[in-house]
Amino acid sequence: MNMLLFLVLFIVLIFPGLCYLVSIASNALRGNLERIADESGGLWLGVLAGWFNAMGATVLISLSYPFQRLLRRRGGGTGTPVVLIHGLYHNPAAWLLFARWLERRGYGNSYTVGYGSFTTVFSEIVQEAGRVVDQALESNPGQRVLLCGHSLGGLVCRALLAEKRFQGRIAGVATMGTPHRGSLLGHVAIGGLGRSLRPGSRVMRDLDELSEPRDVPRLALFTPLDNMVMPEQCLRVGREGWMEDRLPLRVSHVGMIYHRPLAERVVTFFRLAEAMSEWNGQGRDCDMP
Repeated sequence: MNMLLFLVLFIVLIFPGLCYLVSIASNALRGNLERIADESGGLWLGVLAGWFNAMGATVLISLSYPFQRLLRRRGGGTGTPVVLIHGLYHNPAAWLLFARWLERRGYGNSYTVGYGSFTTVFSEIVQEAGRVVDQALESNPGQRVLLCGHSLGGLVCRALLAEKRFQGRIAGVATMGTPHRGSLLGHVAIGGLGRSLRPGSRVMRDLDELSEPRDVPRLALFTPLDNMVMPEQCLRVGREGWMEDRLPLRVSHVGMIYHRPLAERVVTFFRLAEAMSEWNGQGRDCDMP
């Protein structure tokens, strides 16, 4: 019983705090900390709020985790089809609240992708996600699909964006807290999939070599002091055509999917992406800034 209590306390309370300390150290070594503090109006109160946010998000993830089959979405709603791809060590239940918030703003036609974090490799996740995108497109003839990925899910979105069979069929891509250039925690991650997210890995190199269509709007949302993806440079895509949007420090890595204002930002972006997609579909060329 004592061991179980310690394990729960470690996962919910201690581990998020340790990750924040590592993030602070890694960003300090890269010379980011002073700038992040200035841009965020302070550092330590934001970090403390982020720590509490991470604890609450961990509890929510843990409680919803067993219900992935009940919470998996396969379309059937109204609006443009949206494919949601969860992050490492999560499952489709991660989108419990986020998908509802999207639905209330007119994006209720959502599909979730599921994969095992310990039983698969990145290329297999991309294949599974591609099958879900195929299903969404077949069930919604004449429409393009919107992609949204949290953490590792954002990398899957990038891989799908580059696939030739989806060219002209993706209206926009939004990523949240995605390790676009890996994360230092990838070196100590549990499982091969997690370790494949370290900076400079084969997965990272392969993604950098992919060619992305210029006419698809792309948005990367991140908090500069992410407690899972670090240092900040790893959160930036560093590719032409991507927009970036910074979140407050009080939003933790896992907490992003439980942050309603973030869902509102994604909705705003989706509407912009659809408008631009329609513009391009009429034969006009409109590159992202």
